[in-house]
Amino acid sequence: MARTALTKSFAAELNAWQAGAQIYAIVHVSVRAGTKPYADVNKVALMRVSERLIPLDSGHEATVEKLLYDNQRSFYKPLRFDAVFPDFWLLDMASDYPMEVFGMNTAEYLARKVVKVAHYNANYPSGWWQWDACANATIAPLPVSAESA
Repeated sequence: MARTALTKSFAAELNAWQAGAQIYAIVHVSVRAGTKPYADVNKVALMRVSERLIPLDSGHEATVEKLLYDNQRSFYKPLRFDAVFPDFWLLDMASDYPMEVFGMNTAEYLARKVVKVAHYNANYPSGWWQWDACANATIAPLPVSAESA
């Protein structure tokens, strides 16, 4: 049962793991004592992470995380708890600076993209960064940090 739930809930993480990405697993077990002790696996959760243990939701985010690291940028990767949140926050800008990686083109995802773009345009007039990986394989240039300006 745990295996079926795992393959259904964490297909993207399993595919990333098979492609060589680093994945962390949290396993909830019940240990049975006796002459032959064993453990039942109750639940498993998987999380893709970068080499620096930054949680990632896609290969596109992995690309951006590596770009930020390679360019020695200060950034924060929010977790999935807020209603509208960016994929990354640049911390070396003069003000809050969200970064969004758009990586799918399903109808549901594109509808969510419209909401996110409107949110960022309305709430971050000083700017925000985006890369639409489906429309353009080339990553958008990073903004110049306040420290470099």
